[in-house]
Order: sequence, then structure tokens, then C-alpha cells
Amino acid sequence: MRGFAMVFIMLLALPLKGQEPALVCDSEAHSAFDFWVGTWYVLDREGEHVGVNEIRKVEGGCMISETYKSVTTPFTGRSLNFLNPDTGKWEQIWVDNQGNYLHLYGGLQNGVMVMQGDHGNGENRRSDKISWALLDDGRVRQLWERQKDSGEWTTIFEGFYVRIPGDKS
Repeated sequence: MRGFAMVFIMLLALPLKGQEPALVCDSEAHSAFDFWVGTWYVLDREGEHVGVNEIRKVEGGCMISETYKSVTTPFTGRSLNFLNPDTGKWEQIWVDNQGNYLHLYGGLQNGVMVMQGDHGNGENRRSDKISWALLDDGRVRQLWERQKDSGEWTTIFEGFYVRIPGDKS
């Protein structure tokens, strides 16, 4: 009788296992930007510490959340990054405490995450492009470029992310 009760309980538990939600964001494409996940010191191209950036996978791995804080000014900003299932492209939506926004689209190009988007109207029309590259020493290089009507790309920011010691990401 005891064996029958045990088998009965195990059979009841089987449907519960099947009700667990599927991992819909665990593909290789969803992991393309994982190299950016972590807590980082942000250094400018001269090596000066300019900020701290916390990058986390959230929503079951379906989104990457960025929280940036300058260490030299009151500037802060956040971004949400996700793989759009309709287009197969990565998207970033950035908003900061100065009212600026970016909406970028892209993906991996030769191992570098590159996203680009057009913003503004009239004379303020521009194209922004940001690339993130994992370097051999574990740092991440971020390059933000802007293109105006002339067609020439200008560097807005070049920075290097250095993982904060003890970060377990």
C-alpha cells in the first residue's frame, strides 16, 4: 500500500514539472551581449575614472538593464537592452536625467556589439552609433559616435569598462 501511495504522489507531481515556464530567452542570440553584464568602473580614453555602471540581466534573461552614474557630475542614465523577437536585432533605449534619449538597433558584427539609430529633427537630425567590444584583458571598450549631415562620424565618448573587484557577474 505504501508503494502504491508513493507512485501515486510521483504521478501527481509529473504534470507540475511540465507547467514550469519554458526558458524563452536562453538562446545563443540572447547571450550575445552577456560580456557587458557586471559592475564596472568607467574610465575615459585618458584613463580617468568618470563613472560606475551596473549591467544586469533581468526578466528571466530577456533584457539587460544598465544603470550609469557619473562620479564627476550629477549625470545619471539608464538603458534597457533586448533582442527584438520580431526583427532578430538587439535594441537599446537610453534615457538620462538631462532629458536625452537614444533608441538604437543592431547586433554583433565580428564579435563587437554595434547599435545605431537616427534621432532629432531638422538641424538637430543625427545618427548615433555605439559599439561595445570585449577586449583580451577583460575590459569592455565603448565607442559612441555621431554623424550629422556632413556624413563624417565624430567620437562623442570613448570609454573603457573595468570590472569592479569582487564582482561575481
